[in-house]
Amino acid sequence: MQRMQSLTASAFPWGTFVVNIVGCFLIGLLWVLAEKYQVSTPVRLFAIAGLLGGFTTFSTFGLDALLLMTQNTFFQSALYVMASVGVGFLCVKVGWVVGRWF
Repeated sequence: MQRMQSLTASAFPWGTFVVNIVGCFLIGLLWVLAEKYQVSTPVRLFAIAGLLGGFTTFSTFGLDALLLMTQNTFFQSALYVMASVGVGFLCVKVGWVVGRWF
């Protein structure tokens, strides 16, 4: 995440945003594949809640949004929250659709 942030030289938390968006895609993909191939509940929970839960960064997302607000960049904070939720939802759907192809 820090590497992504240093590449953009922006106050916008691109690293957290990208990691969360990739995680959203992967959770949609893995959910469909786990159902399709009848993966057991413990393995499904480990992969989805455990691995992806550790990969994505919801707490960092909340902190980044708050820090943007405290830096008087309310518009960036609102954009970050809306883009994270909107694009995240879209990526879950795209992962879901891609997973149905396999």
